Amino acid sequence: MKFHYLKIFIIFIIFIDVVLLNAQEPKEQKKTVKYKEKWTKIEGVAKYRLEIYDIDNKPIKTIETEENEVEIELLPGKYKKRLGLINPFNQIFLYTDWKTFEIIEVPIPRVVYIEKKPIKSDKSQEEIQISVNGIVETTKIYLKDKNNQMIPIKFKQIDTNRIILEINPQTLSADNYDIVIKNSEKKFTEIPNAIQIQQKESFTSQNWKYLIPGIPQKERKQDTKGNILQGGFVGSLLSAGYFYHQAFNYQKQYDNLLLIQLTKSSTFYLISPQFFRNTNGVFFLYQQTQEISKKFHQNVYAFNYSLGLTALFYSYHLIDVYYYEFSLNPSKKEVELMITIPF
Repeated sequence: MKFHYLKIFIIFIIFIDVVLLNAQEPKEQKKTVKYKEKWTKIEGVAKYRLEIYDIDNKPIKTIETEENEVEIELLPGKYKKRLGLINPFNQIFLYTDWKTFEIIEVPIPRVVYIEKKPIKSDKSQEEIQISVNGIVETTKIYLKDKNNQMIPIKFKQIDTNRIILEINPQTLSADNYDIVIKNSEKKFTEIPNAIQIQQKESFTSQNWKYLIPGIPQKERKQDTKGNILQGGFVGSLLSAGYFYHQAFNYQKQYDNLLLIQLTKSSTFYLISPQFFRNTNGVFFLYQQTQEISKKFHQNVYAFNYSLGLTALFYSYHLIDVYYYEFSLNPSKKEVELMITIPF
């Protein structure tokens, strides 16, 4: 008898557990989707009969209307439909063929990641990558300005969760823009201040760092090029200063050996006192002046060469800065950075 009561008790406990489990896991109710069914109006037809069946040939909806469109509300799923034409005598005289279709619940788009970066207004095109869930065939994307004006933009889909926005900055004013991703009137998402269009700045108004060789190159991760430009410019400039100083010293030595004085009536030479202290006289003076003159011209040549090399390094630097910072399209810049040679 006790065993019988125990068995009943266990069955009762199991029954209670099953009831509680089912109560905790309510079934998810599917939401219906509204859409408009439209067809071409035909003369001589009094009414239209729209029949909708599921895939198992079970009737779902039958609608008769005098208009050539009707609003329908269905659960997501696959269906088939046909249209019947009714004459003034209320008789169906023609049916269209069955056509299958599918109702899909439009999701709200959810942005996972967006590539935010300032865009200069002089660029012809800029590409922005977005990771987003819920993109469908009817998805439309807009830029919204501060006046709430919606500007449609093109995009291309890489895969189910990634798209690339194609923006033409030249058609936009310098300002911040929101991105609106819309699947329907009620299902959309908005990303505030996602796009920043910057006004193009002139070369002379840029930061002073653009004028120093090596700094802009290193900021864009071109360290080898930056080191060569910086080292070459500074080294050649210091060399030019050194050779100029040497040439100036040799010029002073030459003037101390042979002083030239011009007067109104005649030209005469005042020979340095070193001439009288040396037993070789004129020959010594000649050798000294020739040697000093040779060294002077060597240093002048070295100075001109170093100065030209300095100008060459600096000219290359200015061209490089203009190309990368003011002329090159950012969409191509990453490729250029990968294939550029060190110098």
